[in-house]
Amino acid sequence: MPQGPKIPDSVKRRVVEVFLSMRKDNTRVTAQDVQQAVEAELRLQDPDSRPGWPGVSTVDKILRQVRREMEALPPDPEDRPWSLLALSFCDIPADAVPTIVRAWGINLSLGRVLTIREARWIGRLFGLYGKDIATEKGSLLEDARLYADAERWLVLKPKSYPRNAVEAVRDWVTDTKHYLLMTGDLTIVTDIVRIALDAATPAEQTAIFRELSQFIDVQHLRQQVKEDKMAQTEGPKGKEDEGTHQQEKP
Repeated sequence: MPQGPKIPDSVKRRVVEVFLSMRKDNTRVTAQDVQQAVEAELRLQDPDSRPGWPGVSTVDKILRQVRREMEALPPDPEDRPWSLLALSFCDIPADAVPTIVRAWGINLSLGRVLTIREARWIGRLFGLYGKDIATEKGSLLEDARLYADAERWLVLKPKSYPRNAVEAVRDWVTDTKHYLLMTGDLTIVTDIVRIALDAATPAEQTAIFRELSQFIDVQHLRQQVKEDKMAQTEGPKGKEDEGTHQQEKP
């Protein structure tokens, strides 16, 4: 059986994040559960992505390693259920509490448990959103869950936080959304595309461009950035050739 494409680090990380998130509500999460959730996300980002990728066996291998690492760690108090009593030890802004209480209620109605970690993220992020906290992709409640998942990943892999712009570009896609909502300055998208073209793998580029496409015509911008880079590369050479021709004239 032919093997699928190599699993990039960003997908491995998302496998772990999804597992840790699902595990809060169901301790019997299987590799197949996680594989189906991750595959669905990737298919949304790129409808042309390979069906069944990443495979269940690959996801199972990643999760076996994660479970071993988790067994070596003490239980994390940040993953306990949220309640107002947690304000006795949580440094959450008072003006964020009404939003957190609403999020707590929405989670319960969906059969989920709002954790202390997620409540902290809502408290950090709520100023970037309007009054609608909703649950769909891009909403405060959903983004807080994603950031909480990413934080759990950092607890397991503390050295995995990006060390430079090349490594940070995938995380900057979400940050770009907030920057655009605040400023309307689309030049930030050009900067992200330029870094992605220089650093990201083809699979990661596809995911990044797919998410950025909600803000701007990324394919046109991508081609423009490539042409600009080619012009910068060929510019000095063109001038050098021009100078050589001028010297050859009698």
